[in-house]
Amino acid sequence: MKLISWNVNGLRACIQKGFLEFFNESNADFFCLQETKLQAGQLQLELPGYEQYWNYAEKKGYSGTAIFTKHTPLQVRYGIGIPELDTEGRVIILEYQEFFLVNCYTPNAQRGLERIDFRLQWEDAFRRCLMALDERKPVILCGDLNVAHQPIDLKNPASNKNSAGFSDQERAAFSTLLESGFTDTFRYLNPTATGCYTWWSYMFNARQNNAGWRIDYFLVSDRLRSAIHAAPIHSSVLGSDHCPVELDIQLLCNGSVWQSDAEGTARVIQQEKPSSGGKKAVTALIAAALLLSGFAGGYFTRQAIEPQQEGPGIFSYPTLILNPNYSSSIILPSIPIEYVEYEYISTALLVDQVLAIPELNDYATGKLVISAGFEPFYNSLKASYPVLWALERRSDAATELWLESMLTGSLYRSMLAHELLALDPYRNQTIVEGSVCD
Repeated sequence: MKLISWNVNGLRACIQKGFLEFFNESNADFFCLQETKLQAGQLQLELPGYEQYWNYAEKKGYSGTAIFTKHTPLQVRYGIGIPELDTEGRVIILEYQEFFLVNCYTPNAQRGLERIDFRLQWEDAFRRCLMALDERKPVILCGDLNVAHQPIDLKNPASNKNSAGFSDQERAAFSTLLESGFTDTFRYLNPTATGCYTWWSYMFNARQNNAGWRIDYFLVSDRLRSAIHAAPIHSSVLGSDHCPVELDIQLLCNGSVWQSDAEGTARVIQQEKPSSGGKKAVTALIAAALLLSGFAGGYFTRQAIEPQQEGPGIFSYPTLILNPNYSSSIILPSIPIEYVEYEYISTALLVDQVLAIPELNDYATGKLVISAGFEPFYNSLKASYPVLWALERRSDAATELWLESMLTGSLYRSMLAHELLALDPYRNQTIVEGSVCD
């Protein structure tokens, strides 16, 4: 999944400077804007394939945010729910089945820190908002957060000490946010990189001299760290005093698995509901002929013949079947099918899928009593839930499962983790000594 964030410093002006060219070239799943400086009705933007969500400031020509997305959200929220902080159009929150996306334009403390009290009030309220969301599901936060966190995040830290954006108060607030369970994706992948900036003053040839600040971010809930694929900064893209920043993350969106390729282009790995299908080893011509002959007499149904298990995640079918979860997924007789879709999901997300299996939920919450013991019951589920095979093939599966379950504080997840870790596939795993569960 590919996300872009850009403070455009006036969208109408940025459109005249190449915004649409970069937008179309990036082909992002989510394109988030800050400082749009627009009111409703001032700009009609045609973006085929994208839904548009706008939050306008009450003050004309000031602040404002927008999100353009290919994916319909479950719910849209504007602001953080505090009226006195929600007049400047600074936040849009999109909720999806698997995560929240938060687009934010943090208030500037202004010259001489004239607005530092408002800024710190905002920081506290916004952090509480994010933590409340994070309790429900993982969060992806992006935007111009108006702070250079570390000295390596700006060219001249000494001369800018206590300037707006590098004051002790703002940096401490950002540290507190990270300590509350969030990861700076760029710094996670590039812990010591220098000269990587996202904003440059229009004065003193700052951009030509790369005398900038890194104040535009993608943050994610800590439990999404293993899903981070790349976090490039597009410093060569002009059109604003800020440049776009990007996040490529291997994450489900509305039940679909998405992954960015080496060039950063988002592509579909598996659409809609995860199913037991995998590689579709059949040509279009053969499939069409089989469909016409084999199903012409009204046999085109959702019938499927039980597969014969040949090994972990590998099955063969004695006859032709139709996978009901894919409108064109035809599998030839005796062709091995390997469940490759789970290779593109992080272990943390894989664990979440396992812990969401209804039968396991019923077992761990006492709704289902298994007299023969957990292991035979678990093994019987593997034919229906190939994600269980995929979990066992992960070298860090047991540790991740254990930590994830305990971190949630959920009795269900803790009990289930205890049972899963007792099974043979997990017995040789090493649990980190001194972890959060001690």
